[in-house]
Amino acid sequence: MKTLSSAMTALMVALTMTLAACSEDQPESISQKAEQAADSVKESASAAYDESKETISEAAENTGDYMEEKGEDISDATSDMATDAGNAVEDACENVKESAGAEDTDC
Repeated sequence: MKTLSSAMTALMVALTMTLAACSEDQPESISQKAEQAADSVKESASAAYDESKETISEAAENTGDYMEEKGEDISDATSDMATDAGNAVEDACENVKESAGAEDTDC
């Protein structure tokens, strides 16, 4: 929203410069108005740049947080899968020993 406001300010400054150039003011006054308009455009552009930079920074931070969270989710899921697979192998081993009539069915 601020970027739009900055663009509107720049447009208004440009229109003011155009009107000033077409008026019957003295050349010094037109020159001063042009300098003021240029300064206003610089300030608006600088504000828009700063806002964009802040927005990009926030987006990068949010993306980093999201990636870290998803990485933890994947790590947890992988760990759970490994545990489940190990338990399944152990159960299968114990079933085979039991079927074979082994006294010690622990694996």
